[in-house]
Amino acid sequence: MYGIDDSGFLDGWDWERITRYWSRRLADFSVSLGNIFQDVSLFDAANPQGREPALSWWPVGEINQLHLQAQRHLDQWPGARDEVHPPSYYTRRGEIDTLDYLWSCNGDPSLLCALLMHASLFPRLHSRRGHYPSKYWPSRKGVSALDDLAKAQLVSGDGLDFHGWHPSCTTVIPVRNEDFAYKVDDALGLIRYLAEEHASLLLTERPVRLIYTDTKDPFVANRLEADRKETQARLEEIRAKQERRDQEEADIQRQLKERHPRYGQFPDISARELTELVWTKPTKDIANEFGVSDSAVGKRCKRDGIKKPPRGFWNQVKSGQRPHPNGMPVSD
Repeated sequence: MYGIDDSGFLDGWDWERITRYWSRRLADFSVSLGNIFQDVSLFDAANPQGREPALSWWPVGEINQLHLQAQRHLDQWPGARDEVHPPSYYTRRGEIDTLDYLWSCNGDPSLLCALLMHASLFPRLHSRRGHYPSKYWPSRKGVSALDDLAKAQLVSGDGLDFHGWHPSCTTVIPVRNEDFAYKVDDALGLIRYLAEEHASLLLTERPVRLIYTDTKDPFVANRLEADRKETQARLEEIRAKQERRDQEEADIQRQLKERHPRYGQFPDISARELTELVWTKPTKDIANEFGVSDSAVGKRCKRDGIKKPPRGFWNQVKSGQRPHPNGMPVSD
């Protein structure tokens, strides 16, 4: 039967005293138990009349950013259902069930204390894959008495449909103390230990209720509009830089073509055309026409087996000692 302690572990501790001490310890960490949920409003264009609220655990320091991300996601994908939990959150069935119980207990310190204590003790006492820290905690029988007392409050709680968690759950709240940090000797130590675990939980992971409304949250709407303008300005700056680079490249190409009429065409000319060229004008003139070096022309001729005029050939043509070959190779 729930709440009966034949181990003597809870002597002097009734549930009212446990709740009072637990609440004071959370207050030491400035944790308020009035309303532990934070409302986050979202607008879904696919459901302008609203959707049923959803619950999730969000890291306290990231709530504003996650709010923006969730609204941005719904703006891009109206009707989506995957914006409830943060992208980095590994959804555990037990933790999601706990959120539903927490919502039913919200505003009632006695039920909150019972639920969080039972949630902390569940993986240590009841999970198939859990581990009881027997070397560091009091006897399992005594701790089970506290767990039974907490569960008794939940089962008898008005309006709370509590049916626990599946035994395969390894965790039912997203934050857990390291059980091997220090030794717990008695009921006071265990209650204090669990209260500190719950303070750590509520200071780092916030239960949030996502409310779907017919308009966007003004703060979020202003931030998203500012982000949109910033993104647009950044894209315009990128486009302007690209246009400047393209114009600079076009100017370079134009200048090269002015200096070298056939700039960029050298790799594509045939061996026959190159033969005609080297027997029509000096190599340096060919190189200048295509915008390449003399050596590049020489290497290409060597590669294609093209015979070039001998050294001094064009000086002899210029002085009238040789007739111009007009593109036809001649023998020495």
